[in-house]
Amino acid sequence: MQGVDLRQYSKEIEQDLLKVENESVQDYIKESQNIASLHKQIAACDTILERMEQMLNGFQGDLSSISTEIQSLQDQSIAMNVKLKNRQAIRGELSQYVDEMVIHEQMITAILESPVTEDEFKEQLHELNHKINFVKEQSFRDARACHDVKDILEKLKIKVSQTLDCAVNVPQKLQGYMSCGRTRYIFFTALFTLFLQFYV
Repeated sequence: MQGVDLRQYSKEIEQDLLKVENESVQDYIKESQNIASLHKQIAACDTILERMEQMLNGFQGDLSSISTEIQSLQDQSIAMNVKLKNRQAIRGELSQYVDEMVIHEQMITAILESPVTEDEFKEQLHELNHKINFVKEQSFRDARACHDVKDILEKLKIKVSQTLDCAVNVPQKLQGYMSCGRTRYIFFTALFTLFLQFYV
């Protein structure tokens, strides 16, 4: 086995390493532009990721705000439903109250123009008596609407009193109508009863 010259071997190794180093440097120089481009791409990716993180944080804040707004809308919806139910609950009572308070033109026409013997006059007379009692009851509660209809009811009451006064003078004269038939007597008795109610 021949001996190895260590100096020569070391020199060859050193030359090989130098060659590899030079080749590596040349490769690095050749790829320097690609490496620089890759570095820029990595930096751009970092910027994009940072922006995405900011956007996600913004979305998270928006979602939190939207959740708060949804809760607020739900609360408003519940409140509106409660108000709607309350309005529906009082609508019937209010409608009835208005109907009781309003004096229709049909009533005024019937009382002013219809003969006392007509059914229309008797029906509207009953209705007028009902409204007078209703307004009187509401007056004790200081209902403002009573002031709007009180004068009209009073005038109608006076008109009815005058009309009935012409038809029935005193209770004693009702006896004379019995000779004309029981039906006519009952009719004038009913009219006189209503007549007395307007003077009470």
